[in-house]
Amino acid sequence: QVVTVTLFVALLCIVATASPHAHPPFRGNSPIIPCATDEVFEMRQGKLSAQAECTQRGQCDDPTHRDKYGVENKIITIKTAVHVMRSALGKTPDGVTDDQVTSMMERMNTAFGSYGIQFQYQIYHHQNASYYCIPAYSGTNSDWLDAIDSMKETYAVDVGSAMNIFISCQDPSFQGTLFGIGTFPWDSAALTATGGLWLNSIAVNTTAQLEGDITAEHETGHCLGLWHTFHGSDEVLGCGLACEEYPHNDIDPQANLVGDFCSDTPATPRNYNCKDPIGDACDGKPWGDTDYTNYMGYGMDPQPCGNHFTDQQKARMHCWLCEALPGWLAAGSCPSA
Repeated sequence: QVVTVTLFVALLCIVATASPHAHPPFRGNSPIIPCATDEVFEMRQGKLSAQAECTQRGQCDDPTHRDKYGVENKIITIKTAVHVMRSALGKTPDGVTDDQVTSMMERMNTAFGSYGIQFQYQIYHHQNASYYCIPAYSGTNSDWLDAIDSMKETYAVDVGSAMNIFISCQDPSFQGTLFGIGTFPWDSAALTATGGLWLNSIAVNTTAQLEGDITAEHETGHCLGLWHTFHGSDEVLGCGLACEEYPHNDIDPQANLVGDFCSDTPATPRNYNCKDPIGDACDGKPWGDTDYTNYMGYGMDPQPCGNHFTDQQKARMHCWLCEALPGWLAAGSCPSA
């Protein structure tokens, strides 16, 4: 368990960093951890940190292959199952209602619809006190992650042929309030019961959440093949590594091979503010103009400001969906070979 504990402690160090652009907002006395997708993926690979080099995990990481999907106008429809956990007495976490879940999914259809992706969804309810509220986030044990995996294994439906979304509450923790976790399509768990995504119910309830919360869009982006926009900065260790992403123009071909594998997402550090970060990158150059309103960033202060993907992110999502997750899709969603 040394690897697990060390990794979680590293995650705490990330959210507690003294960098001026990396201070997370707080929920009460708890720092917000918007997403743990990358950290959980690396933990399951038995690693202590993100990859130190840009490992291509499929043809969709090849920009030439990726861009073949950027020119077609197909509408891809994803079959989706949304699970709301309830207490033994039927109480919903944070008062989440079917109307709120429907609102979230319709918001998703609007957000992704501009990029040729739609969700055909069904809502399920489960009464189980064990999964109603998972254990608090901790930097010293993985009880909370074990509970999420157990919940998924118990209730996932149409495994391999639908994207499963789970909504539950989580006990509060001074160490961090976690909002969501997705599963990358190249993860071996992607098409198993433990794939899909988990959302903290406070990211769904329209009164409990941060105003304008976009956790569902963000985590779904991970499930469809997107890294964080800051992957080439704050999810690699140290400067000078092969995967490090430096400030570049949006047509720099090298930027397609580092960081998030998209040249049209400017290099950026982890940034919780809805404005460009201050300071310099590893090469000593200022960050300059960044895409802090991208769904795959962390812009949330003073309130969440993510509102778009890029053309290359769209192409990546279509590529990964059609080549790694075709079982999730309605017939005819992908272009003919």
